[in-house]
Parts: sequence; C-alpha cells; structure tokens
Amino acid sequence: MTRLVAVSMLAWLRGSRGLVINAPSALGKKSTAADVIATIKPDLSGKIAIVTGGNSGIGVETVKALASAKCKVILACRNVAAGKAAREDMYRRYDIDVEELDLNDLASVKRFADRVADVDLLVLNAGIMALNKKELTVDGFEKQIGVNHFGHAYLTRLLRPKLEARGTMETPSRVVVVASTAHGFAAQEWSAESLDLDFKQVKYSPWGAYGNSKLANILFAKALAKRLPETVTAVSLHPGVIRTPLWRETAAAGGLGGFLLGRFMADKSIPQGAATTVWAAVAPNLPRGEYLDDCAVASKRSDQAKDDALADALWEATEARLDAAVAKRGL
Repeated sequence: MTRLVAVSMLAWLRGSRGLVINAPSALGKKSTAADVIATIKPDLSGKIAIVTGGNSGIGVETVKALASAKCKVILACRNVAAGKAAREDMYRRYDIDVEELDLNDLASVKRFADRVADVDLLVLNAGIMALNKKELTVDGFEKQIGVNHFGHAYLTRLLRPKLEARGTMETPSRVVVVASTAHGFAAQEWSAESLDLDFKQVKYSPWGAYGNSKLANILFAKALAKRLPETVTAVSLHPGVIRTPLWRETAAAGGLGGFLLGRFMADKSIPQGAATTVWAAVAPNLPRGEYLDDCAVASKRSDQAKDDALADALWEATEARLDAAVAKRGL
C-alpha cells in the first residue's frame, strides 16, 4: 500500500460520520452486531436470510446475529468446507444452511438461486479487494466489479420475485449491500454518459478497481430501491475498516501496509464491523436507497455516490451486460 493511498484512506475514514435516524440512541460506531439485536429485539421467526460470504469476517458475525433472532440463515460461500467449519463454530441451536455460491461465475449464481425456495433478507456481503493485477471473471468482467457488483446484481435479479412475494408493508423484504467508504477511490471518469467498467479507457489500479466496485454497490442499491415495490427495500452501507481476510490480496496484508492498517486505519473489531449490516437488516422504518454508516444514515459520501443519473446509467449498463453474458452462456 502506498503512503498516498494510506493517507487518502485515513482522510476518508476520519470524514465519515453518521447522522442517526430511526435508530436507538444507544447504537453507534462502537456497537456490535449483538448490540443491535439486543437493542432492537427483532423476532425473525419464520424469516429466511441469505448472507453471501458468510463463512469469514463480518459475514460470520452477520450470520450469527440474524440466526440469534430466530432467523433461518443460508450461508452462501464459494468454499463450502469453510462455510461448514464456520457453522460448526457457531451455536448448534442456530438454523443455518451452507450452500455453494461462486460470484465469479454467473452459472454458479444461477444454480444457487434455483435452489432457493424463499428469501426475506438478502445480504450482499461477499467481496474481493485490491487485486494486484487486472483479472477477469468467468464471464469476462473485470474481477473486482465482476464479483462485488455483477455477481450480486445477477443474484438479486434472480431472487427479486421471491423477495417481492415475501415482503409486506409491515415487514418489507430487504436487500442489504455491503459497500465501503473506499467508493471515494472510484474512477472520476465515470459519468452518466461514460462508464468504463473494465478499465479499457484508463490504466488498471488495484484500489481504483475496488473503489469502482464499491461505488457500483452504492449506486446499485439506490437504483434498485427506486424499482422495487414498497414491500421491498434496498440500502447500502460502509461497515468500517476491519482487518479481515478481505485484505489478504493487498499490500496491507503485511509489512508497512499491515502496520498502518492495524495502527491507524482499522477502526472497528469484526463484531463491530457487522453492526451496520445487521442494523440495515432489522431496524424499523429503514430509509429506502440510502447509504448507511455506524447504524445510521451516512452524512458523507462522494458526489458520484449521490448522482441519481449515474445510478440509472449504471443500472442500464448492468442489465445490458448481464443480458449479454447470460445469453452467451445459455443460462
């Protein structure tokens, strides 16, 4: 990790503050996922949640918290053995199924979605970060935006009818998208008129690609919320900076980067990092399409993340790219 990137990340993190609405005053930056459940006391009996990447990091804490509120949770992950090991580490009384899902491959996404009978809460948590060189998914997307955005967008498309069938005005179904304050690193060339989703116009950069994927997460939730009935909502969020396995491909995995991350940039523990995800899943009167932070609506985001025209442009581009990829694969 370069000194410039480290300083930029720190500046963004220091500038990220939450404005609490519709949240108990006891919840905030240092709250844990368990604190959210204990404060709101949701009864998720009969509800079904899907958590992608639920086998490690904040995904595990999200699965545990939702299951503790009597929710049936489908832990979706690429490595089924790792998912089963994570389930074994949780309390045995929890109702957790482990299913294979590889967001790098739209065929795997389709197989997973076909196995899902019902869903009330869709938590798009899985992701990869700052790959050192440009790679492509099975379907030809730049890998970070392919996994973090396109794979999740296709999963949402396939599960949307099931979410709409389960949601009610009293208890809407929800799509919770784990984004990041690193969306501020996204390519400034993005606009409603020009979207370079694969680094064909500018040189690839690990953090730029990650920023693009996280900006896409925020814009996707914003655009999705406008297209959903009132019985389903969608939000995105920044979980905080937490030292999890997500960092393993980056310069922050060790050396100077690891020191800077641990000493100055990591601002939450893993249980704290899952709090806003769980809050987004269970808090009452959740604002539609918003970007959240610290169990609240975030007061800071980039100008691109606020751009409704850019959100609509990304939606249209995503739909077109998915249609082409699906047709090519015969899915």
